[in-house]
Amino acid sequence: MRTDVLRLPRPKRREETRSFVDPVAPDVEITMTMRAPDVPTRVYAQELAAHYEAQWLAENGPRYTHVDGEPVELSSRLLLSIALLECMQTGQPEDKYGLVELIGIMVSLPNVWNQLDGWAGELIIHGIEHAEKN
Repeated sequence: MRTDVLRLPRPKRREETRSFVDPVAPDVEITMTMRAPDVPTRVYAQELAAHYEAQWLAENGPRYTHVDGEPVELSSRLLLSIALLECMQTGQPEDKYGLVELIGIMVSLPNVWNQLDGWAGELIIHGIEHAEKN
């Protein structure tokens, strides 16, 4: 007999809010709420990154954006990393950081970016509750 997999409960995904400060700008606090990504979220992040690639890296695309008047060159991996963080954010749209804002954090607040990247990795690896085996 087949298991009715559509009736199985979905695993709980950890959701957390954290705030970060970078020594290069100690008066600036970045607060974000993220949820561990399930498979559909990770796949959507790949599709979002592909959309960004088509928009920014196409033959006639700009291939860079500006932060504080300086160009930041974009790449496929950079866009995928940002798309994943973008998709992991929860909350109201006005509280979420978008593509260009996340690039701004990456280049202007590098310590905050490293902490966000590490936190996202923790959520990806450990953020889905596993059923305890009896």
